[in-house]
Amino acid sequence: METGKIIKKYRESRHMTQQKLAQAVGVSRGRISRWEHGKGKIMARHLIALSECLHVSCDELLNIKK
Repeated sequence: METGKIIKKYRESRHMTQQKLAQAVGVSRGRISRWEHGKGKIMARHLIALSECLHVSCDELLNIKK
């Protein structure tokens, strides 16, 4: 699964809007939308913030299999 789809899946499972997630991560709602649609790169600091906010590992967000 693509990273954007994974972000959306976990955001929705936490009953968060894009706006709420954006505020928690410190980015714009538009940036969350672009990430979810596979447009734009996610900086490491934002990936970590997403991981913490969504309670999921960075590996899971990036779909890295161990």
